[in-house]
Amino acid sequence: MFILNITNNYVSDLEFGDETIKADGGKYTTDRISGQHTITTDGLTIFNILDLAKNKIPGYTLGETWGILMRYQTKEIYARYEGDGEFDITFDQYGDVIVHPVNGSALEISLPGLTLARKDPAKSNE
Repeated sequence: MFILNITNNYVSDLEFGDETIKADGGKYTTDRISGQHTITTDGLTIFNILDLAKNKIPGYTLGETWGILMRYQTKEIYARYEGDGEFDITFDQYGDVIVHPVNGSALEISLPGLTLARKDPAKSNE
């Protein structure tokens, strides 16, 4: 389970589930949550939070038991934690986002996002 402290310094309200986080300084702190969540607003890409549970992303070494993946505007932050993770997520006036791990560790990573599968030359008859 993890806790998100969301601050909105953007010019539009943000939506997190049924909650509205007011523009120009609005704040919202979740309860202990799990699962997949989004932060949305008009004019910005969806900020996606995916609960990884005990699953780890290959190629990145963070030792904690539990993990989440945050994706926004072709960027990813991979975070892990023990107990209850806690992360500050701040949207600035331009719609850029800063994530600060309060309880946990995090890395900026790069995942492909979208990949075109190459035709297998061994199956050229297909």
